[in-house]
Amino acid sequence: AVGTGAETQYTGVTGVTIATFVFDGTMGTSFGKVLTALQFDNLVGVSGAMSPVTMAEITNLSFPALVNVAGAFSPATMALLTTLSCPALAFVGGVFGPSTMAVLPTLSFPSLVTVVGNFNVSTMAALTTFSFPVLSFVGRLTIGTMALLTTISFPALAYIGSTVGIS
Repeated sequence: AVGTGAETQYTGVTGVTIATFVFDGTMGTSFGKVLTALQFDNLVGVSGAMSPVTMAEITNLSFPALVNVAGAFSPATMALLTTLSCPALAFVGGVFGPSTMAVLPTLSFPSLVTVVGNFNVSTMAALTTFSFPVLSFVGRLTIGTMALLTTISFPALAYIGSTVGIS
């Protein structure tokens, strides 16, 4: 790692795997063009927001044990991302807002039950399938700018707090 003061730059990094991780606060990452995979095997909760963004070369973003994000969950601006995996994520206390992922073909969160804030998914050029089988509560629902989307599935959705917008 090379850095001065508050900024650290990582050179030559192609993947990050962390076996055990406890995080208290807000996670925002912006690694630029070197990171191709990011995986936190045992991260189960984030007490703030989780917004990995602007990872130009990343293809795999995986949080297999993540259950709870107290704030926003908003991964964005990942042009080469083909896998976004959070199979255990059940609760988002803020905005759920994955966006600007040009080649991601499917968006599936099989355990997500509650999004307290705005469920706002947009700008996913290659997205064809959208599956949230147990999602039952969202504060607001916004889906937009996905020309190839053919399947939207919310079979358990029982409550939308306010506005619904699908474009």
